Formats: sequence, structure tokens, C-alpha cells
Amino acid sequence: MNNPFLNPGFSMASLTAAINLIPNRYGRLEALNLFPAKPVRTRQIIVEEYAGRLNLLPTKPPGSPGTMGERGKRKLRSFVIPHIPHDDVVLPEEVQGIRAFGSETEMEAVSGVLARHLETMRNKHAITLEHLRMGALMVASSVTCSLNSRSRRRRSISILPTPTARSRVTATTC
Repeated sequence: MNNPFLNPGFSMASLTAAINLIPNRYGRLEALNLFPAKPVRTRQIIVEEYAGRLNLLPTKPPGSPGTMGERGKRKLRSFVIPHIPHDDVVLPEEVQGIRAFGSETEMEAVSGVLARHLETMRNKHAITLEHLRMGALMVASSVTCSLNSRSRRRRSISILPTPTARSRVTATTC
């Protein structure tokens, strides 16, 4: 008589490799250190701005009166520090009876699941901070563009993704 459990469909397969797909972590602005970390203990900070002026001095003949100095203005800017909470939990279903990643015989440990959760949380906070930094640069760029509105030009850029498709993008530069 044929034993149905000797069929290869009921045998255990060998695990030959494990692949861990890691999401892309954008960190260019962090690497440039444009926003160095300065820890504070309050929920709001104030930045004092002093807008000094730097002008080229004209040349004048000897004995003529000099130019008068101009003073810059001071401003206070207040910023609320955002609170970005993110919670996670390790459930029993994530540990109980689950094979460890990349292993054929070992069971999943709570510490491994916890480490993965913490790494995912850290990556989410890092990309959120990178997004906030990029937003700050975009706001600063738009303020600079509005101040230099006289020198604003328009450029057209052709983008050809395929030989048959054609689209046009208009960019404003300062």
C-alpha cells in the first residue's frame, strides 16, 4: 500500500537563504548637518534675528562728506517644537510558535521582535525629521524667492520619458 505521507508534498523543505528587504532611509540633509542638533528642555524656542546691512561704500573725492551708517533691525521668532509620538506593541502572536527569521529550527525570541519594532520606529522618526528639514528649506527658499522677485525668471525643461511621450515642466528660479 502507498503511504501518502511519504509524498514530497508532506516533507520539510530546506531554507537556503533569507532576504531582508530594508526600506530606503533618506538622510542627505542629516548628512549635510544643515540643522545641527541642539537639545532643549522646553516645548518652545525663541530665535533672535539681527538683520544687519552690508553695503559697498562709494568712492568720493577727498574732503567730501562720508556716507552715514545704517542700522539693522532685530526680530524675535518663536517656534513650537513638534511632539511626534509613535507607539508600538509586541503581541504574543508575533512570538509564540513563530520560526526565527533565516532559521530552520529556532523559534522567534522576544528580543528579536522588539529590536525590529524599535528599528522600524527609529526609521519612521528619521524620515519624518528629514521631511520636516526639507520643508524648512522649501519655506526658506520661497522667502528668498519672494525677496528677489525682480530677478525671477522662467525656464522650460523638456522631459522625455519615452520617445513617443512628451511633457513640459515649467520651473521658477530665483
